[in-house]
Order: sequence, then structure tokens, then C-alpha cells
Amino acid sequence: MTNGIRSTRCGALGALGGSLFLILPVVSPHAQQVTQADPFIGTWKLNPAKSTYNGQQPWRSGIVTIERSERGLLLTNDFINGNGRGTKDTALLIYDGQPHAIRDNPNFDALVAKRIDPMSQEFTILKDGKVLRTERIVISADGKIATFTANGVNGSGQTLTRAQVYEKQ
Repeated sequence: MTNGIRSTRCGALGALGGSLFLILPVVSPHAQQVTQADPFIGTWKLNPAKSTYNGQQPWRSGIVTIERSERGLLLTNDFINGNGRGTKDTALLIYDGQPHAIRDNPNFDALVAKRIDPMSQEFTILKDGKVLRTERIVISADGKIATFTANGVNGSGQTLTRAQVYEKQ
């Protein structure tokens, strides 16, 4: 058996000097998880006009790319904040309840990812082991809109809430 396909040799034509191979798909639960479309995967572009911010300046632009990795999902966030400063960070989303490092962001250094259901997930954002905020991503029923929300504090300890609307590209 290879890649979820089972090859079975039938001997019915053996007396005639030929062979017949019958290929039957075999679907295991693991194969279903791997092959099902994950609504988070893709490139998402921020719609600043539909997004709201309290406690921080609105972001000017943002692109989030989510792709499969061997251990979970790889999220790359590339944005320009309200001050015109660009930031690009990456996080490996592993849904095991443990903190995992976020690279290249001076405001926080780890997150804990939790898959709530097929269309939503939640993150606990940490800096030096201390919880800063909770963030959530919810995908619309048609899979075209992702709403990113955040509640807590930023890297400077200032209270923030935001609801960002991203459109799938």
C-alpha cells in the first residue's frame, strides 16, 4: 500500500497468460486529515477600511500567508503598522497546548495555538513567559474572509483591542 492506494492482483486471467491489476483507493482517517482542504491555508490581505483598532494606530497594510508544514501550519505575518514601520514575523502553529517560538518580532516571543473548530482558532501571545493577549482567527462560512481579533496588551503594556478583516487572495 502506498499513498492510500492499494494494488490487488487478480489471478482470473492467469490461465490466459495475462494479468489484471485492480486499483482500489483506501482511505484512512489520517489520509482524510491530510487531504481535506484547510480553510486557513492561503494568502490573506488586510482590508484596512473594514478593520477597527483601539489602543493602537490602524495598520496601513498586511499580508498573512498560512501554509502546511510537517508539524502544523506556518503563519507568516508581513505588515506595515500605523507609524509606517514594517514587521515580518513567522510562527509555527502546533496545536499541542505548548508555547512555540515566534521569530523576528520584538514585542512577543511565543504563542500557544488552539484549534477551536475547523473554522476558528485561538492563540495566547507570550513575552518572556507572561501572557500579553489572546488572539483569534475566524474564517467565514464561504472561506473568503478571515477576521483576526486581539484583546490584551501590546509589547509596551498598553491595552489594545482590534478586529482586522482579511480577504483571501
